[in-house]
Parts: sequence; C-alpha cells; structure tokens
Amino acid sequence: MPDPETSPQPPDADSGTPNGLLSLLSTVTGGITDAPILTASIGVIGVIAVLSGLAVGLGGAFTWALGAVCGVFVLAVAASFAWRRNDPAPPGAEEHRTELRARGARGVRISDSGNIEGGSGSVSTDLRRARDVELRRSQNVRAAGPPATPLPPPAPAPVPGPAARPDSEAAGGYEETGAGAPPVPGCLTGDPADSAAFTPSLLDARDRILRAAAARRGSRFDIRGDSGCGKTALLELVADGLKAAGHLVLFITAAAPQYGTGQAAGEEERAVADYAACRYLIDALAADVHRAYHPEDGSTPLMEEAVGLEWETALLACRTAGEPPAPGGQHIHVDLSRARGVDLGNVGNITLPAAVPQPGGRRLAAMQRQLTDVLDRMSRAPSSGGLAVLVDDVQTVLGTPVGGWLLSVLSGLGAARVVVHGRRPHPDPGPFPPGTRTIRLDPMSEGEASDLVTARLTGGGRQPRDARACATVVAEVTGGHPIGVVTCCQIVLGSLPPDTPPAAVRRHLLHGDQRWDSGGFAGVRAFVDGHAAQVAGRPLPLFDLLTVLRRCTPQLLGPLLAEDGLGPDAFGELYDWLTHSAFVTSFDDDNKQEWRLHDYLRENLDARFAAERPTAHAAVHGRVERLYRGRMNFDDAGTDDADAGGNGSAEDGGDEAEGAYDGAFDTAFEGAFDTAERLQPISAGYRYEDPVWLRNLQEWLHHAAHVAPQRFAAARRAMIRLFLEGFFWWDCEVPSGYCSHLVSTYRSLPDRSGLRWVDWLEDFRTSYVAGAANQRVGEDTERWDAAAAALDDLFHFLGIRAGHRPDDPDLRRVYLVGGIMRGDAAWFSGHGTTADRDQAGLWYSAAHRACTDEAELWIRNWAAVGLAVIHASADPDAAEAYLDGVQEAALEAEDKDVLNSIAQAYGAIAWARGDLRAAFDCHIRAVLHAYVYHVDQEVYGQYPSNYTASVHRGVCAALEERASAAREAGRSAEADAAQARSRAFFAPYWAYRGCRPRGRSGCPSRRPTRISAVTRPPSPTR
Repeated sequence: MPDPETSPQPPDADSGTPNGLLSLLSTVTGGITDAPILTASIGVIGVIAVLSGLAVGLGGAFTWALGAVCGVFVLAVAASFAWRRNDPAPPGAEEHRTELRARGARGVRISDSGNIEGGSGSVSTDLRRARDVELRRSQNVRAAGPPATPLPPPAPAPVPGPAARPDSEAAGGYEETGAGAPPVPGCLTGDPADSAAFTPSLLDARDRILRAAAARRGSRFDIRGDSGCGKTALLELVADGLKAAGHLVLFITAAAPQYGTGQAAGEEERAVADYAACRYLIDALAADVHRAYHPEDGSTPLMEEAVGLEWETALLACRTAGEPPAPGGQHIHVDLSRARGVDLGNVGNITLPAAVPQPGGRRLAAMQRQLTDVLDRMSRAPSSGGLAVLVDDVQTVLGTPVGGWLLSVLSGLGAARVVVHGRRPHPDPGPFPPGTRTIRLDPMSEGEASDLVTARLTGGGRQPRDARACATVVAEVTGGHPIGVVTCCQIVLGSLPPDTPPAAVRRHLLHGDQRWDSGGFAGVRAFVDGHAAQVAGRPLPLFDLLTVLRRCTPQLLGPLLAEDGLGPDAFGELYDWLTHSAFVTSFDDDNKQEWRLHDYLRENLDARFAAERPTAHAAVHGRVERLYRGRMNFDDAGTDDADAGGNGSAEDGGDEAEGAYDGAFDTAFEGAFDTAERLQPISAGYRYEDPVWLRNLQEWLHHAAHVAPQRFAAARRAMIRLFLEGFFWWDCEVPSGYCSHLVSTYRSLPDRSGLRWVDWLEDFRTSYVAGAANQRVGEDTERWDAAAAALDDLFHFLGIRAGHRPDDPDLRRVYLVGGIMRGDAAWFSGHGTTADRDQAGLWYSAAHRACTDEAELWIRNWAAVGLAVIHASADPDAAEAYLDGVQEAALEAEDKDVLNSIAQAYGAIAWARGDLRAAFDCHIRAVLHAYVYHVDQEVYGQYPSNYTASVHRGVCAALEERASAAREAGRSAEADAAQARSRAFFAPYWAYRGCRPRGRSGCPSRRPTRISAVTRPPSPTR
C-alpha cells in the first residue's frame, strides 16, 4: 500500500515519450553512481570488453573474454548489495545521530565545520587511537531533530475492490450510485432475539451484509443515516451474525479527539488529542481480541490463548509506533582514549535540545502503517476464522486527522472478511475505497411505522383495533423517526391503559409540544421521571442526570441516585428498566461501557438544559465530577473546599443533593470501578495504563469543564495530583504521552482563574531529566533548576511547604510525590556538596515522614532510597540506616520496581567503603530485579514496555560503569572477576534462550521474551 505520508502523484502524461525514457535512464544512472563498487565494475567491464575485442581480432578465445565480463559483473552486483546492506546511511535516509570517526588516524583536523546536526539528541565523536587531532572553530555543534513541520493527514490507501456482485445484489438498490439512489427504510432498536423489534428492511440489510461476508473477502459497507435511524442496531445485528459464523469480530466506536472548549488549542495540543483518540481505537481493538480468547461470559473461546495474547500484544504495541525518543541529558561524549596531541579549542556553542518531538502527522502515519500490518496479518491467519471490522460513529472523527487515519487503516484491510462502518451524513466524509456499498437508513414511511407499532402494541396485550388507532397517532407525532417510534411505543405500553382514546394518547405523548421531539422532549421526560418516582416512592431528577451523563454504569449512576435517597434494591429495579428501554443506546459490543441516553435525545436536551437552566446544569455536572474524582483517586468522595490549600471551609453549599452518597453502595459496588482498587496500593498506579480508566478520565475532565466556577478549585487540585502521580509512575523514566495529553487537555479548559498552574506543569515536564541513567550530579543543571522552579511555583500556588503535610487527600499526594521529585531536582542540580545534600534531604525527609497511611508506604520506600543515595558517598553508615527494613517493606508491598534501586543503593554504599566485591554483587542483583520487573510487573496484563526497558537498560549500564571505574582505579582483576560472576549468574537465562551471552557481564536482553507470554495468566481488567 502507498506510504500515507506521501500524497499520491498523478501519472506522468509523457511517460511513453523520450522524456520518460530519459527519466528512467536518469534513475538507473543515479542508482549506479550511488554504489561506488558497481561504478568501478562498469569501468572494469569496459576495459575487459575492449581487450576481448582485441583478443577476437587477434584470434583469441571470445568465450573466455565474455565469461570474464559476466563474472566481473556478477561479483560487482553482489558487492554492491553487500555495500548497501552495511552502509550506515543510505541515500535519502534521515540521520538521527552525528558521528565523527577518526580511529587510528593521524594529523586529523576538524575546523570551520559550521553546523553539525543529528537527530536523536546525541553527538558521538570517536577519536580512539587518533593522533594530532584538532577540533577548531566549529561553531554551534548541534543534535537537532528533523523540522517539526505539520504533515497532512494520512491519505487513505486504495485497495482492490471486491469481485463483481451477483445480479441479485446489484438489483437490490443498496449500492448508492448518485443522488437519486433509492434509500433503505429505517430500522428500530430492541431485542435482537425478537424479530418483531426490527423492520423487514433492516433485517434484509443485515442479511445482505452477512451474505457478502460469506461469499468473499474484502466486502465493504458504509451505513449512513441520521441520528436515531438505527445504525448501531444494524451493526449489532451484523456483529451477532458474524460471531455466530465463527468470525473474529472487532466492533469499536469512534470518538472525537478532545480539543476542548476553552482556549484555542495549538498545533501541539491538537496533535496530542489526535494521538489520544487513535490510541483509544487501538485499545478498543485489543480489548475485543482479549474477549475473543478470554470471554467474560464463560462462552467458548474463539482462539487459543497463546494466539490471542500474541495478537493483543501486537495491537497494543502499535500505540508506541513513531514515538519520539526519550529526552535524556544534554551530554556530548568525546572518546579520546589512547589519543595523542588532541587539541579542542574555540569549539563555541555545543547544544542539545531536551527532546525533539515528532510531528503529529508523522507519528499517526507510523501507527497507521503498523496497525494496518497487524490487522492484515490477522485477516490472513487461519485461526481467526476471517476478520471482520465494524466501526460505529465514524462521523465523530471525519474532518480531523483521526478521520484520515481511521480511513487509511480501514482501506488497507483488503484481506478482511468484511469492513462495515456506520456514520451520520457528513459534508466531507473523505474518499472510501472502491467497491464500498452504501446502505442508507431513513425515517420509515407512515404505513411501515403504523404496521410495526400495531405489532408491538398487540404483542403487549392491546386489542388490534385499539392498537391500530394508537399506531396511527404514533406514526403521525413521530414522523416515522425510528427512535421516536419505539420510544412512544414504550410510553404507550408503560403508562396508558389499553382503552385510552387516540386524542388522549396524543396529549400524553406530546405534553403540549407540536411533535414528540420538539422543545424538551416533554413526553419522554414525564415518562422517565414518572416511572422513577413510582419506583423510588418520591420524585427523582433522573432525566436531568441522563441528559448530562455521557456514559451510564451502575457504579456511577447508583451513588448519584443514592444521594437522592434511592436504596440499592430500588436502584437495581430502576437500572434494569433503563437498560432495556428503547431510548438508550449501547457502546458497540463492550458490555463494560454500559449505555447512554440516545444521542438524538441527549445532544438536543443537553444544549437546551445549559441554555435555559445554567445553574442547575452546572450543579448536575458538579455532582458527577465529584463522584468521578473520588472514585478515580480511590477516595470515598471528592472534597469541595474552595481554598487552594484544601484546609478551609466548604464552598458555598450549593444544592442539598451534594452530600456524600449512601454508604450502602460501598458494598454493592466495592471494587467494581477499577481492578487496581482491589490490589496492593502501589498497583493503583496501573490505572494510568488501563484503557478503561483513561476513558473515565476523559469523562471526568468533561464534567469538570462544566462545573460552577466556585467549585473548580477542588477539581484543579485533583488534576494536579493526577499529573504528578502519573509523572512519578511513568514519566520520571520515559515519556508516556499521558502527561503531555493531560497538559493539552488542561489548556482547553475554561479559563476560570487563570491557567498558570498548567504552564508550571508543562515547564516541569519538559525540564525534568527523565531516566535514572541520565541523572548525574552536576550535569544538566539548567534543566534541573527549571524543574525545581516550576515545582516551587506550583507548591506556592497550592500552599504547600516542606514539613507541613496537607490534610486534603489530593494535596497530600502532591506533597509526597512532588516532594520526592523536588529532592531529585535539588540533588542533581548541585555538585554533591553538603549544602546540596541538605537541600535535597529536606524534601526527601519531608516526604518520608509524611507517608503514614497504609496506601502511602510504598512511596516512603522511594523517599528512603533517595536519602540513602545522597548520603552514600559522604556517610555510608547513615545511608545504610535509611535502608533499614526498606527491602522487606518493598517485598510486602509487592513493589518490584524499587527493588533494583535498593540494590543499587547498597552497591553505592559498598563502593564508598571500598568493598568492590560487595558493590558488584549488589549491582548484579539489581540487574536481576530489573529484568524480573521487565517481564512481571504490578498487575496481570501488563507487558514489557518502554519504561521497564529503560529501567533495565539503566541498571545494566550502571554495572558496566562500575567495571570501567574499577579498571581506571587499577583494580581490573576485581572488575573481571565480577563480570565473570555475572556471566555465571545469568547463564541459566541464556541457556533457556538457546544463545550465547551478550556483553562482558552477560546481562539478560531487554527485548521481551516469550517467558512472560507463556506464564502470565490472562488480564482480569480487559
């Protein structure tokens, strides 16, 4: 398929003319001149040809001459391929590293070089064993990435259209050939097991798609219709039929990128939002694969677990395709070992940017290519039974880079059994692949609507004559709109006696409106709130909640209604009724996402609610935001303190309904909101990697953007906490994309009291030197100073001071993890002096003393390691005292990550005491801990990641640095013995791998092996 980064070029009109021939010759000539060996061989062939001609003229053997010519040419071609294979920089390739090599050279002079630019943030100058080397007047030696120019959205890749359709399909009128194409009548939602719930035309559309999928690969359908016309219902019917046929069905729902409603999003913020939307789709695809080999309902798996796990892992790996390199320190290493007469003078300015971000379009293109490749391999695998991809709500991403990305992915699935996408009409839908057939879903005719309502009412016990009279009214007041037809049927059956006159039916459905959907859907509101009051025995503002909520689950709706006095039993009855109502809709086939009020009602009602009753609208959002906030941070309920310090009085009171939810729901929904809640406290950090939690995060931020201004302070504190906790969990080592996405989302919030705090978070994120291997005392001091300044500003804004632990749970967590990172900045920005040690120790000690709750003890272990590290060289005994009991506490907390840091700290203590054997053994043990963590983390379902690979790489590098330092100190024998012990220690690992140890120390490879894949149980969270 074509590269989505490049625009398709029209064919050259003169390709058959001499100009085209000249272009071809130019290309061939360029290829020859790019290979010096091949160029030289052409000259040799020419010489042999001349000599052969002379040989023939002199009576020589022509055959021998011709053989020599051919032999030289074959050897030249082989050498050319070998040269290209080993060429480190093929023509046109982007350079990501600047290397100056002069090994073994003499009299080397590098001067007046101007700008030397690379791409990954490192300049390597290799001058080993060189003599008389000069590097002069080389102003501004830089390692800069490629220009961050925005790229257009990936162009959809054309794929061959499906084979010709049978005449029966072509005559069916389902392929749209122009504006006059016959529409397909609308459909209804309901129980798929009940054929009376759907119109014959909808069932016929389903059967056509299933027949096409059974007949051939590569069938494509575009289901188009207005909101409420049955797109999701048709997709659900198709998915059920494909699953029954044994196909692997990936059924997902697209969601618009969250550009926000506040300040105008810049290019970088929009790129981050686009990436998050694409990642959400990849997560959904992987979750469907997981359910295929590990069904949640106990049904028979579609495939073997090993195959499913491999595919799920491959899909999740697409999320990091095109990910920019981790920002390390600003280091330039010039290797001058055994060099003589080296002169480095007048070098000028040597700079290295902290990180070179990838342009958003380029990263999406890399993700698209990798995802398309994975899905294509799945499509061709016999074990899949044929892949089917269904995507709902495609209109939410059309017109954005995410839409181009999604269409590119779908266009590349030529081997899939069927690809079906549903959408509303859009002015710029984008080009669909050739052969895509369109199914249009429009409102029903009056006769069709009347017939279906009659069938439903008679099925509900009404007499045929009364049912036909009501059906005429329903068809008239709804205009045949499918969602209106089924909703009004439910209202009639659920709230009116069988002998109600047609005029009374009309009044009941309209409640003073002209049509059922005009105004505020008064008839639907009265029906829903009336039923809720009947169940609860008191009025409930249920319809307002349904209007505001974009995702309804029992864990969310239950506590909200408990605030209004609804008990668990009554809630169960009411929730079951809502789940089976006609006016709600589900999210594809993911039962965990539950349902929402149908978009046709919710979108219209929410806008009217905000415009006509803004105070009540903000109050409902405030209730939902507070519950999301408390549950996402695993606190019982969020606080609503108005002051930034979190210790003041409650905000202005608001509605009485803003009390704490009934404790009866604590037991009913314990642990259901997130799996990490049931694990060790440190495992709560896994939520930053959990797609379900990340989806809930977006919902929380949506509600936070609509709360009353005086209630925003509490939400802001939680936002800062989530950022710093996520940074502490992941970005301290490698960028995750999570924190940058949070910053862009925060910037899009309404500017209620200034967004300076967002700038401080971003300054801290870009200044902190990520990766333990990059963190060295006295290096990158400017960046560390900037990180410290950003945290100081943030702490001052929040009223945080060292030694004063806040009472507010969000601020307390900011104090703990922020204090440790503030200690990092104080230590590494200095030069290891006593003053630097005291400043860093102030923050480490403050965090260490403040960790008193059980859920905070794992953080205390990290603070203790920080204290041990800063005291190891000056006072080893004090450093060892800080580590007393820490390893045991870490094992009890199941914190496998900190174990390698503890071992390295003990290694630093032994090194300071001059006990090199003990120091090396500690570092070897740290390598083991790092590798175990790489393949077996806190929660089942976690995979080796960039984070764990970086930790493992840093620990291995620390071992090698210790060996080098020992040799430089004249203790090579001890270094050699330590590396021999290390090789022997890891020999079983390499024997299992079936290959020779790598490196002098034989450390395990950080590449993910199949060890974890065959031993890890399936994840309970996906």
